[in-house]
Amino acid sequence: MKINLFIPLICFVLLLSSCSRTDDNLGNEEAINVPWSLKSTVGGLAGTNVNFNMGTVLWTFNDSSNTLTVINNNTNDDVYDGLETGSYSYTMTTIDGLEYLIVNEDYNLGRLEYINSELTLDNGIPLDGLLLTFEIYIP
Repeated sequence: MKINLFIPLICFVLLLSSCSRTDDNLGNEEAINVPWSLKSTVGGLAGTNVNFNMGTVLWTFNDSSNTLTVINNNTNDDVYDGLETGSYSYTMTTIDGLEYLIVNEDYNLGRLEYINSELTLDNGIPLDGLLLTFEIYIP
């Protein structure tokens, strides 16, 4: 009798543990439709490792018009923070199964990945490349 209860209990626990929250790994369409705040810039020859306060640099994608709006309030010109304040046309290009962000038709900003509610932008240059990490903006 105890074995009959034990097996369904184990199955139930395994079923629950295999589930994941849908907002932890956003799909590409869902991820692009939220405002993003630059969290950090890491890499480069100098070994940059800069953290930004929430809302200092905001990127908002509009997938219906393919427009990226950037509000960049960073005043430290010595720190790389991506694009300047403005509106940019963008496209997403897939190469060998990886997504790349292209702005103004010819400027490849790098590979985009959506992992655990974060967006990373890796320009993919070995040794001196930069990795920008964004988090969902919560005002």
